[in-house]
Amino acid sequence: SERPRRSERSARNERRILDTRAQIIERHSKTKGDIPSTVALIPVRGKTLDPASLALDDLGGRPLIDWTIEAALAARHIRSVIVTTPDPAVLDHVAATFGDAVYPVLRETRLAMFNTKLDDTLLSALSRFSADRFEPEVAAVLQVESPFRTAQHINTAIEVMVLFDTDCVVGVRPENSRFFRHNGNGLEPMRQTAELRREREELFREAGGLHLVR
Repeated sequence: SERPRRSERSARNERRILDTRAQIIERHSKTKGDIPSTVALIPVRGKTLDPASLALDDLGGRPLIDWTIEAALAARHIRSVIVTTPDPAVLDHVAATFGDAVYPVLRETRLAMFNTKLDDTLLSALSRFSADRFEPEVAAVLQVESPFRTAQHINTAIEVMVLFDTDCVVGVRPENSRFFRHNGNGLEPMRQTAELRREREELFREAGGLHLVR
């Protein structure tokens, strides 16, 4: 049908734009200095604590978590890949599939509870890794629920951090829908007009399960 063909063309056009943008960012980031030592940190709760965990569920003939690990291992700016989880089954799979290429951290159960801040989990895993290997300058936190994030996306995010000298980089997509907010009397558009969009009025939503922090 015509709709799938339009969607395919749109996807191809977006990939071309992103590829071109990535090449530009890579070229300019090289003038800003060295790439910081970066580790990929993949937090997984696992089914031992969260029955809804998808990490080991099948996607395209292999477990969901494999997509994220493979992208991280293929990213040239990533020095090490860490998986932190309280679920031994996840670590068993990672060890059997990737061997020493992935650094495993068996997370304490208390750090995997739903009322625990993710920051505490990440800092604990980084502390154990740093004591054993090296202290990274940047952590790329990757969520397994975004399996189509590629090595290029990870590399480009790190290059963006270098290029703009930021402390944090988050993957986002522009949100083109119209949004409204309540002003006490009724709804008003968050953008001034639907036709003319100003950059400061643009809205973005987090996407890609990609979050870099120094």
